[in-house]
Amino acid sequence: MPETKIRPATLDDLPALSGLFELLMRGQMAYDRLAEIFPEADFEKLVRGFLSAGNNKILLALRGESAIGFIRLNIYSGTGIKRLQSPSRNTLLERLGPRRVARKILGSLLARLEPPLAPPSIFKPQRTGYIADLFVEEQNRKAGAGSELVRQALNWFGENQIELVYLQVLSENRAGVEFWQKQGFSGYRMLMRKKLPG
Repeated sequence: MPETKIRPATLDDLPALSGLFELLMRGQMAYDRLAEIFPEADFEKLVRGFLSAGNNKILLALRGESAIGFIRLNIYSGTGIKRLQSPSRNTLLERLGPRRVARKILGSLLARLEPPLAPPSIFKPQRTGYIADLFVEEQNRKAGAGSELVRQALNWFGENQIELVYLQVLSENRAGVEFWQKQGFSGYRMLMRKKLPG
């Protein structure tokens, strides 16, 4: 079996990464019966947004030349997500168009002139890491790719002065819960929900 290699994902990886992301999302539906994916869902457009936005770090696992898994990471500073890299002006103009870019700039300038409406926080701001997604193809599991993705993700968080990393896992996903516990994560909060009639 070829060695697993981990590297940052790029737009060149879009087709393979989109396929992996779709497998992850469709697999999640087995554990979340209230989730429903739009029939016209465009996973390539979604993943392109992740790769272009500048607030996601995606590491790709490769076995030989084949993409077999990925992990998507964010850094939060205080109460907001931190931009990891700035997209080029051309990319921003292409994505939003000149009118929306102008509105964003004007809104940003006006926000600096007016005092914020939100009450001040009583908590000290923290820089925390967040593991948004982790996926390894089913036929490539139990061979260390997921653990290696997590190890490299935690190293990357450490290099970025992150001391606390969060993630979410569906409670019915027993294999996922056990995997994260083996990686040293533990539960600290329970997220609950109720579906209302209608």
